[in-house]
Amino acid sequence: MGCSRAVLYLVEACRCALLLRDHACHTVLPSVVGRQVPTVVIPVYERDLCKLKMTAQSITQHDKVGVLGKVIICWVSSHPLSDYGDQMEEVKRALEPHGEVEVIELAVNGEGWKVQQAAKLKVASRVYSDFYVVLDAKNTILRDLEEDTFFTSCNQAKIFGRYEVGGMPGVHRDWYYNSASVLEVDPMDYGKWPASITPMTMHTQTVKDMLDKIGEPQDFGDCSAGLCDAFGRDATEFTLYVTYVGRIANMWCIHDIEESGRLATRSPSPSGAQRMTPTGRTRSSKWRPSPSRTRRRTVSPSSSGRRRAP
Repeated sequence: MGCSRAVLYLVEACRCALLLRDHACHTVLPSVVGRQVPTVVIPVYERDLCKLKMTAQSITQHDKVGVLGKVIICWVSSHPLSDYGDQMEEVKRALEPHGEVEVIELAVNGEGWKVQQAAKLKVASRVYSDFYVVLDAKNTILRDLEEDTFFTSCNQAKIFGRYEVGGMPGVHRDWYYNSASVLEVDPMDYGKWPASITPMTMHTQTVKDMLDKIGEPQDFGDCSAGLCDAFGRDATEFTLYVTYVGRIANMWCIHDIEESGRLATRSPSPSGAQRMTPTGRTRSSKWRPSPSRTRRRTVSPSSSGRRRAP
């Protein structure tokens, strides 16, 4: 058994080496650096606190092998965090068995949903891991995470692709087209891509490179330059990132597309009150995918973009 595992390990290491060579990746083999342990970023405001407690408990309960690393909670609200200190302490206590927790605060002086989008990108300046996973407060983990939940064996972060860009539901297609316009590229005409939803795994340096591309300072905070213009042109944080990855970055060095038509996603209806099942029927937000149909979808998805916050 030991020899078989060693052979499989060497075969996989060779495959990854060829991938890195073919795409001129300036990185080292996963066999040298070990697997990726991404930071978790969760933007919240006061109405999210109850859901956040459940999500915090689920991270501790279901991340038994250390798939996820440090948790950064971004308090994005017009109300100071001190007004909700006791509730946030409950969240931190729930996460303590899992590991390090940091809470950073960003005051809202405009449209809260735009500030949250900015926070998901500009938090890259506060992340010290190669990747980070963005969750919404409602993204409760439903079953134990596995080492290949978010990454391939070659340490590429998975992009869970479901749609061709031209076939995106509702406004998601427009967001992709608008993001391509902002970045001065054509929309992707290959592969399948995710709707603008969480969870989303992002490469920290690539997020910073994208901000530089559009003329936005990297420091954590609200948009102040090019990102404000992008949001004003109806691009979203995730469609900007994915388009940058697909058209400008050396994508295969940092991401791999895992195509699937079986992922549950938020309904494109304006209310966002329902979720779509693989057959197109709607069920409650507590729908749990069958392990026999999709083993890797372990967190409930949440829509990006027009999320209302104070």
